[in-house]
Amino acid sequence: MPPSFHSLEVRDLRFWLPLGCTAEERAHPQEIGVTVEIRFAKAPGGVSSDELRDTVCFAALNSALARHFVGREYRLIEKIAGEVHQVAREISSGASVVVRIHKLKPPLENLVGGAVYTCGDFQP
Repeated sequence: MPPSFHSLEVRDLRFWLPLGCTAEERAHPQEIGVTVEIRFAKAPGGVSSDELRDTVCFAALNSALARHFVGREYRLIEKIAGEVHQVAREISSGASVVVRIHKLKPPLENLVGGAVYTCGDFQP
């Protein structure tokens, strides 16, 4: 019996962005991790063809996000997540998408593991 569930997860793409609630914080780009999970309604063609053109190219996703972030600054990781979700949906031809944005080192005393915001089309 063939699999009934098909998902591609691109984990921890890293970007440096002007990010923070204050202009002073945004003046120093901060590293974020971006994870995108794509769930396909049916198996992508690459499952049988073994061809990149028949699935989602995660290099294309990485490039699209890098282009998208040029010249932008953000106050909140929630805003970043919404924009990443939109870009990922476009790259994945409308498949269901979940996005996780990880602000790795917020300048906050006692916060060691950063902060993560998750949003998307399904419950991860």
